[in-house]
Amino acid sequence: MEELNRILDEWNFVYNHVRPHQGLGYLTPMEFLAQWMEEGKHRELLFTM
Repeated sequence: MEELNRILDEWNFVYNHVRPHQGLGYLTPMEFLAQWMEEGKHRELLFTM
């Protein structure tokens, strides 16, 4: 069971941090999230003006 958990953790890391996704503009999910969060900061400023 420990070996399976290690393999799944490794796959999860690669899937989210290494492997680009076509549906996310060839970014990794973590890159997409960081970009989305950064863009959200600017949207927040626009709505408070």
